[in-house]
Amino acid sequence: MTSFNQLYADIDNSPEYVAAGVQFDVAMATEDLMDKLNISNTQLAEAVGCSKPYITKILRGDSNFTILSLAKIACALNSDLKITLEHREAKNEIIKRAAKIPSGASLARKFIASAIGAGDLRNDENHPWASEALNQLNIGYADDECLATAS
Repeated sequence: MTSFNQLYADIDNSPEYVAAGVQFDVAMATEDLMDKLNISNTQLAEAVGCSKPYITKILRGDSNFTILSLAKIACALNSDLKITLEHREAKNEIIKRAAKIPSGASLARKFIASAIGAGDLRNDENHPWASEALNQLNIGYADDECLATAS
């Protein structure tokens, strides 16, 4: 019988799972910017030069978009488009090490922040997996004073 951890590892390493995560991330980022800029689906579709249903499909996370489509959306939202590849072994090693810290949430957060050279992990766009690491460690920001800065 296959363990849950093995099944998760297999799924986590599948191209379909990775693609679905990217689709979700793009949908959330696009929606956030649209809200911030007070832009409707129709307005974005016009600016991008596509149909409103295509924008809706992207916002649902159902679109298998191209890099050019993403670039058009970024330009329409007056935003930069960043695509990163992060090696999983480094991320997983940091999570494993932080999990071994017995002294509480603040120390684990500080360790992760120090390991990636970041300060505040709550909104770190350069290391989006940092909050995922904290979630895997069952560390919430309400647990303590949210001291995430490396010392």
